[in-house]
Amino acid sequence: MFTDDKNDFIKNWAIAGIIFLSLIAVAVTIYFISMILITDKTELLKKYEYIIESLKVLGLFISGGAVIVNVYFAGRRAEAMEET
Repeated sequence: MFTDDKNDFIKNWAIAGIIFLSLIAVAVTIYFISMILITDKTELLKKYEYIIESLKVLGLFISGGAVIVNVYFAGRRAEAMEET
């Protein structure tokens, strides 16, 4: 019973990792494109701040999701322990 849940858990985290790395790749691409296209340094700094703030918010969402997933599986384990 727990092996299926554990495999699903690992698959979900693998998918989340792939999505996270894809979003970082997009942010890095935006960074390099902005370096090429924008010559005004103040606009470039605004873009950097925007990207950094976006990554901070993304990190908060991912960590919040991790907490929710951990609470869910802790509840499932508690239910399984009550049954035995």
